[in-house]
Amino acid sequence: MAIIELTTTRVQQIATAAAEVHKIYRFNVGAGPLISWIDQPDYTVRSRNQLDDDGQVLLNDQGQALTELILVESGREQREISSALFVTYYIKKWGLLDLFPGEEAFKPIWGIAFGLGLEKPEENLFAGFSYQPTLGIQIVAGAHYGQLRVPEAGITPGETVLAPGIMEPPIREKSKLEPFLSVVFDAAVFKRLLRGST
Repeated sequence: MAIIELTTTRVQQIATAAAEVHKIYRFNVGAGPLISWIDQPDYTVRSRNQLDDDGQVLLNDQGQALTELILVESGREQREISSALFVTYYIKKWGLLDLFPGEEAFKPIWGIAFGLGLEKPEENLFAGFSYQPTLGIQIVAGAHYGQLRVPEAGITPGETVLAPGIMEPPIREKSKLEPFLSVVFDAAVFKRLLRGST
């Protein structure tokens, strides 16, 4: 009788150890660095000599050259690495997020990601596809809806003569859609790992 009780207890222990409780998620939150293809030009106001129809410099009564102000493109900002916060929606057909530390957790899965820039979030929106090659990391690529600085309407850089006394470049912001690429680190995964290490 004692042998049967011991065997039953052992079976229960094995069954308990073998039970896997999986938590499946359709959504996940993460953040990470990204690079966008929105190329941001820089503008400045410069002075140049006034010319007549023959290309000669115009002079005032004191013999000094007359000048005028124009807007010029002074360069383009290099694509800098910024950062964004993403919410990923996992489609069941493509696989769901499984945080159980087993083989299923490390299967590649696909999703749809939506994000906001951590700098000026109202001006930087992101949407694209997410590929999670392994637990904790996503590669997100898609479209960046951002703001581009452009000259005011009617002003052509290097040609249009500006009103005297203008110091600040007459520019406005224009919406633009360009590709982006990001590496996103899942908040839920790192939170779980931290809990497991304590």
